[in-house]
Amino acid sequence: MNIPGSICLPNGDLAYRASAIIPDPEIPVVVHCAGRTRSIIGAQILRDLGFPNPVFALENGTQGWTLAGLDLERGSDRAVEAVPDEECRATMRARARTLGEAWQVPFVDVATVNAWLSDGLRTTYVFDVRSDTEFRSHHIEGATHAPGGQLIQSTDHWVAVRRARIVLADDTGLRAVVVARYLKMMGLDCHVLAAAEDAWGDIVSPRPLCPAMPDLPRAPVPLPRDAIVLDVRPSIAYRSAHISGAQWVLRHQLGERLNHVDKTALVVLCADDSDVLGLVASDLRANGFCNLTELSGTAASWREAGLEVVSTPEQPSDAQALDFVFFTHDRHSGNLEAARRYLSWETGLVSRLDAAEHLELSRCLSRRTKPFAIAQQNEKRLSNVG
Repeated sequence: MNIPGSICLPNGDLAYRASAIIPDPEIPVVVHCAGRTRSIIGAQILRDLGFPNPVFALENGTQGWTLAGLDLERGSDRAVEAVPDEECRATMRARARTLGEAWQVPFVDVATVNAWLSDGLRTTYVFDVRSDTEFRSHHIEGATHAPGGQLIQSTDHWVAVRRARIVLADDTGLRAVVVARYLKMMGLDCHVLAAAEDAWGDIVSPRPLCPAMPDLPRAPVPLPRDAIVLDVRPSIAYRSAHISGAQWVLRHQLGERLNHVDKTALVVLCADDSDVLGLVASDLRANGFCNLTELSGTAASWREAGLEVVSTPEQPSDAQALDFVFFTHDRHSGNLEAARRYLSWETGLVSRLDAAEHLELSRCLSRRTKPFAIAQQNEKRLSNVG
């Protein structure tokens, strides 16, 4: 869903593509997301990049639009896909360096990245912040695709290890510098890869973020009566349909749930995510379970195989379903009360900061204006030299 007439341009690509869609320096620009955060960050990014336009963040995004009694557009496929020519890309590379210096975002070379990746004492993440299409076309072997705007918005989805090193890569460095700036303001140790694309092949492949998928045999059908069936899919999927007798379990609950179980028993794992399945299987093997099998497929295929599939709309309970945030889940589906509750929660976050957090917030805000002034001075100096 989107505001009628708007065009899709993710925050991570603003530095790379925005000039193609905003040629007029006087036209007002409104940035919107589904709520608040990405709207605000997107508007700030455009300002930090020096766009002279009047730039606004739409208050409360699509939720605010709906709460105002206005209709959303659904199913739009409009998107900014313009690719800068080589001259523009060269300008972006120079600008990335200038902004990196002003924003104190460090660049690192291939040798340094390889040394970090070989360090067994500290985790290093390598993220490609370009678009999905660019990533699928070519990328550093072993790098993880993390769209820049989403990496800022949902950092914990990609960065699980505190105090890890983070290396961002893109073809000009400009998108990476913009994203790195925000990650550094969040206190993360973030760097931008200085190497051009033709040097990416010299980077040692990062170690996988998850253990290799264990080679689990398929579970026998029908399932033995004494089999222990563990469903490690999301709680909402389990509620909708699961094997009769299966236990829904989160990974951190495995020890508690299986504390008194015979470790030679047949354990059947139901999962729809290979990473989750691999991690759960690794945990179980580390705890002495040796007879693990996998039940792949869907509820429909399980029924076709003759297995009894049931629904339990109330189980696990809302309190037990720790993987799901209930008060936000239908705020984009016309539930106005859910939207109000979410926006009230988000706008109330600042009031929950303590004195030390308020002080740090003030410092972060004060650091935003000064570096940009320095960047403008540096760019002017470089243009005069040119």
